[in-house]
Amino acid sequence: MIFMIIIFVTNIIQLFYMAQRKQYKSALAICLAAFLGVITACVNEKDLYDPEFNKNALPSGKKEFGFSTRGDVKLSVDYGAPGFKTLIEVYDEEPIVGSSYKVKEGLEPIYSAYTDGNGKFEGTMNIPTMTKTVYLYTCLIGLPQCVKLEATAAGFTYDATKTTQTRAVATRAGVNTGTFPYKLLPDNRTDNVYSIVQWDVNGVPSGEYVSKVTSIGSEALGTISKRVTDFLQYNAFEKPNAEGNKDLLRNPNQINIKSPSEGMEISVTAVGSKGAYYNSFGYYYYKTSEGMNPNSFYGMKKYIIFPNTEKPFFSTGTTVKLVYFDEAGKPQTRFPAGYTVGWFLISDGFRQTAPNVAKLDDFAYNGSANNIKYRNACISNDVESYRQFITVYDEKSKLRVIGTEDMLYPKAIGDDYMDLTFFVSTTPDLGNEDDLEEVPQPKPEGGTLSQSGTLAFEDNWPDKGDYDLNDVAVEYKREVTYNGDNKATGLVETFKFIQRDLAAVFNDYFAYQVDNMGTITASEGCTIEKETNSIIINGTSKVNKEKTFTIKRTLNGDIDKDVVLKDFNPYIIINELGRNRTEVHLPNTKSTSYADQSKLFSGVDSWFMYIDGKYPFAINIPVAGFNLSAEKVAIDKSYPKFRTWADSNGTTDEDWYK
Repeated sequence: MIFMIIIFVTNIIQLFYMAQRKQYKSALAICLAAFLGVITACVNEKDLYDPEFNKNALPSGKKEFGFSTRGDVKLSVDYGAPGFKTLIEVYDEEPIVGSSYKVKEGLEPIYSAYTDGNGKFEGTMNIPTMTKTVYLYTCLIGLPQCVKLEATAAGFTYDATKTTQTRAVATRAGVNTGTFPYKLLPDNRTDNVYSIVQWDVNGVPSGEYVSKVTSIGSEALGTISKRVTDFLQYNAFEKPNAEGNKDLLRNPNQINIKSPSEGMEISVTAVGSKGAYYNSFGYYYYKTSEGMNPNSFYGMKKYIIFPNTEKPFFSTGTTVKLVYFDEAGKPQTRFPAGYTVGWFLISDGFRQTAPNVAKLDDFAYNGSANNIKYRNACISNDVESYRQFITVYDEKSKLRVIGTEDMLYPKAIGDDYMDLTFFVSTTPDLGNEDDLEEVPQPKPEGGTLSQSGTLAFEDNWPDKGDYDLNDVAVEYKREVTYNGDNKATGLVETFKFIQRDLAAVFNDYFAYQVDNMGTITASEGCTIEKETNSIIINGTSKVNKEKTFTIKRTLNGDIDKDVVLKDFNPYIIINELGRNRTEVHLPNTKSTSYADQSKLFSGVDSWFMYIDGKYPFAINIPVAGFNLSAEKVAIDKSYPKFRTWADSNGTTDEDWYK
């Protein structure tokens, strides 16, 4: 190629010299031969697919409005959670149902990705430009599970480390600062609720027995939490005949912790809260041989360890070592043999004013067992239909996982018992002595990110058309599967022809070009054009109306999923396939090397839009089920806001198609 250019330049010089001698015919012949040599070289170089072909020919300098309904927007997330890696999903409407944190059935995210190992993500979403409010969601217990975000000039940002965590200021601390264990205010309360922690106005615990952990054993806390969350979420909502986690309810002898002959130490680690209330949580203990019943709960001493389990004040990783008080009242962290430790939760127990932890109702803990329905607390010694605690065992971390509900009565169908979830570890390790159901090993990390929409084409290009954009219309869905590193492993692409009858003048073929083809594993009804890296659907749009085609592609996991999803250049071919053909692309988009380049900028064309920028010859609408214009009715007549949107270069009426 370079050699031919040198020849061409050399002959121009020779032309100038020969012109001085009036040898015009000879000079013209030399130049023509050189020019044809250059053209021939160009054609030969484009026989194989070149992803850079025609890129430099696209408009430069001031970017023209290209009728794009999608745009790139930055997403920045920091959960402030070392050791946590989770799948995050972004929705354009509130995704959860009530307080269940279960995503609405059939609702798909507009974006998804995995955070890194410290709960952080930085990336770019390609989403509809009309989207100004999104909801950031993760199912992982211990992280804010659904957060509303508003668009800014910097995109969408969530930073838990900078989120305000100050609730209305309480009038004073929730415990007396005198004798340990701390007596709760007011001084005259008779329900025997004490505390082994102190707390601030938000109920965040502190003190000698409180610490913060990011790992347990050799595993990051986030890794364990994800394994447990995945299992509990699946067990509650996804497995066949799921009824919440009702099947994981256990009797007291399986929920409570029994000290062995050598005694033991017990630590409780906060995992997460999905509760709707400001609950308070603690423990009690009793001699195993004597047992206990709900009626004796009011009179025995009980100890608060988490005054407020409301997020974000109930912080994942907060760990409290439990305390036993001997007969002289001396605290020690080792429970002697023959004692059992149980748990209690005061529903909506944390208060802004004294008493900062609600007092138990004397009446409800005495007399008839029927009074149990009037209590404001649940205990792990409840039995039969009053049980409120679930438990499973995580074999890998040697942890007992316990969860409970904060809605005491009436119970709801499908409760997940994850309003408060915590880990219990013991020294010595008691193992799975109660033969609890074990948390299975996690599935390989992986997600699916999809985009749906409607492609609509005007096939009279490059001449003036009626701009009804219904000559060829294709509904599509492109699903990218990816691994925990956000690298694409494959795609499933579905295309359905929906154009109006008798809309097309010509015989039009639908195709799309990609830079990263991968391996086609199913391509029935399609042709692979390797020279242009295009996939062409066989048959014209007239023949294919109402037909659906599916293409499956396998990738090797070395390309970012967002790159793969944007790697999509759809177009139509008018009348004839092969070389030197007529192609119609989205505005400001390159054509393939097989396109007749001489038609660019001919007729009324300006990069596949009308020369004055008033109409496109093709458009990508980010919704399926788009209602096409009637025949010979321009799109701005069917959708009046289209005109104001186009005239504003896409800054107003961005939802014109809705």
